[in-house]
Amino acid sequence: MKKLLVFGVIALFIGLAFIPSFNAESISMLENHPPYVPSNPYPDGPPVDIDVILSWDGGDPDIGDTVTYYVYFDWPNNPPEIIGPYPANQTRIQFEPGKLIYYKVYFWKVIALDNHGLQTEGPVWSFTTIYPNHPPEAPLIKGKVLVDGGKTYNYKFKATDPDGDDVRYYINWNDGSFEWTDYYPSGFEIIVNHTFDDTQTATIKARANDTHGALGPVGTIQWSKEDDCYECQSDDRPICKLLNKTYQKYHDLFVYLFELRNNLPEGSKLREIYALGIATIMNVVIGTILYIAFRFNCF
Repeated sequence: MKKLLVFGVIALFIGLAFIPSFNAESISMLENHPPYVPSNPYPDGPPVDIDVILSWDGGDPDIGDTVTYYVYFDWPNNPPEIIGPYPANQTRIQFEPGKLIYYKVYFWKVIALDNHGLQTEGPVWSFTTIYPNHPPEAPLIKGKVLVDGGKTYNYKFKATDPDGDDVRYYINWNDGSFEWTDYYPSGFEIIVNHTFDDTQTATIKARANDTHGALGPVGTIQWSKEDDCYECQSDDRPICKLLNKTYQKYHDLFVYLFELRNNLPEGSKLREIYALGIATIMNVVIGTILYIAFRFNCF
């Protein structure tokens, strides 16, 4: 009987030796959880540019696990791309799909797989890329440059959008005031009036803005005789006639006086002084006439 008891105890110890030990690792394996469901995708809203970087929330509840992600992009047209593995506590994951196509809807989903073989499949997401858009060109600005304080002047603005979008104008009058216009068809010339407080040289600037928000380069008003003054375009005004007649009269007179130098001895000091004096007077008089004519937009 004692022999049987001894043999039974020995057999028990031998049996226990062959039973696997339950350490922390084995307990962890028995309690392994699948990765978190992929969520909170980006993009998830308005259309995005074609060089977008995708991202989502991932991770795993078991610290020490790693997670590999199978990204089904442009799903179901393409096979998955595998990224990772990532640590369990890295919860924001990114994926670069490369340059996309304008104005297209893309579908995608993510499957998360941990290092123990458990996986979680996320929902199918989608987003749209933007319509290709280009900013408008710099506006052409026409109108009077030399302005009087208290007077109202009309100015023309015209900009072309390469995509044919409607445009509006942001106008900087450079007198401390700014304004936005309404939207108008691309290439359509509009007229905007403005009253300046002081007499000045108008340095008006403007930018065109399309309906997609693209803002074009700055355009600056350029002086030209044709466009500078709407109310005084004709050279038949009395002041212009007078200035033109005066200019022609003094021009002919100075040509005659200048030719008189030929009656003086060539190389003489008197001839040199006479020519210099006539030229100086001519420049002052003719220059004054031209300046007045310019101020009245006659030339």
